[in-house]
Amino acid sequence: MVAPWGQSQACWCDDSWRDWLARGPRDTLFPHIIGFGPGSGFSATSGWLVRWRWTHPTIAFFASVFLICCWCVHHAGPRTGTIVDSQHGADVIAAQYVLGLLDVVLLAPLWLQIAHLLGADFLWAALVVLVHD
Repeated sequence: MVAPWGQSQACWCDDSWRDWLARGPRDTLFPHIIGFGPGSGFSATSGWLVRWRWTHPTIAFFASVFLICCWCVHHAGPRTGTIVDSQHGADVIAAQYVLGLLDVVLLAPLWLQIAHLLGADFLWAALVVLVHD
């Protein structure tokens, strides 16, 4: 069977995915800027996504400071003993920072991106519990 773009269709059970994984480490988010360092995102010749990659860690930092303040205020309030207290929230945020740094250091392998997204889901669930209490 031939795909519309002219190549034969590959099934997930073929060995083609093993070949793709065996190519070695590469940056799955920004493959064309390996070795240019963090300052390469400020070059006028860089793509717009590369120039905007500073926004995610910046927004994450300010949002985490805000969330830690919310958890601390909530923990100091009249309700104590909730499931999600300030320490659990800070632990989830610290884990997200570690996963984010590992994404940069290890060139964002797929399994680590998924772990980072799973951590974001845990953080969202903790925030929902915080708001509910």
